[in-house]
Amino acid sequence: MNKPEVIIIGAGPGGLSTARTLVESGLVNVTLIQREGVAQFLPGIVPTLLGLRPVSTYYHALALSGVNILKGEVIGLDMGRVHLADGTTLAADALIAAPGLATDTTAIPTGPQSFSVWELHGAAQARQAISSLSSGRLVVAIASLPYRCPPAPYGLAISLKALFQARGQAIDVVLVTPEERPLQALGPRASDFLESLTRTGHVALETGFQFDPPASKDGLLVATDGRHLSYDAGLFVPPHTCPTFLKALSDKGVMVKVDSEQRTVMEKLWVIGDVAGTPLPRAAGVAEAQGRTAAASVLATLGVAEPQQPFIPTPDCYIWTGQEQAARIQLRLPHGLPPTGKPDVLIDQPETVIFEEALNAQERWLEHVQS
Repeated sequence: MNKPEVIIIGAGPGGLSTARTLVESGLVNVTLIQREGVAQFLPGIVPTLLGLRPVSTYYHALALSGVNILKGEVIGLDMGRVHLADGTTLAADALIAAPGLATDTTAIPTGPQSFSVWELHGAAQARQAISSLSSGRLVVAIASLPYRCPPAPYGLAISLKALFQARGQAIDVVLVTPEERPLQALGPRASDFLESLTRTGHVALETGFQFDPPASKDGLLVATDGRHLSYDAGLFVPPHTCPTFLKALSDKGVMVKVDSEQRTVMEKLWVIGDVAGTPLPRAAGVAEAQGRTAAASVLATLGVAEPQQPFIPTPDCYIWTGQEQAARIQLRLPHGLPPTGKPDVLIDQPETVIFEEALNAQERWLEHVQS
């Protein structure tokens, strides 16, 4: 008897988690589509910008036992079919999309002082500008919500300020966010913690800053309320958007609505990770749990396994703080998934051991892309 066919789109933490779960079941054939067949470790953006690791550290060819790796760019979906840019159409009994959110670099200023840094290649390009900056003001600007890895821009700003101080450079660092308080969706404890870290790290916070793209230009950031902020180097977390092939299913062009099993309104399609419309943060630990949930749901839907309850994520987010230290925010959901269960926010103060964990996290990632 032929096994059912399952196609996974994307090799981020969600896609890799899904692939592992399905392969371990031995009940389906698994194909994973990834552009160029290369996985990227996006948490490597911050260490790349800080000059701690070369950007090449965070790219690796996929080699997953039991998974057919297909190089390709997905341009469309319809019930059980995937359309690729080269004209190929693939059919499957179930599709699991884990493409992550795309970044819209057209919305930020262009010029020698402005850099879109929330992709690895952009971080590598900005690194040289950071190295050559000797005075003035550097801005880390969050253009809009949502975005990947919510605490990371704060850690980037704090670490860059520490780096400049260690070099004896009088460079002001400003963190710009549209939120009234840092990570306010996680509650006052997380906000208080990040405000304390930025204050002790001598990073200025500009909150409630609603970015006005038409009014802004290279070297000048403008808010919709008229505030102006000049900069000598601008590191932008650009607006995030839904990949083109999922936009028809998205809410306002960003998130795709899913149920508790990660199903969408399109038959045979599950969506996981950053693009899935849930109240959880855009974090690797969330995507991994959603991947396991979607895999279990697919197996049950195909009639080859018993249904399971959704897996509860345990996301950890590192916050780099400079001087070879990092802090950590952990979310735990002892009462179930939101909106029923309210998360507990656990905070680890900056330590060297956490910094080492964060710096070497790509070693654990490599185990997943070469299994």
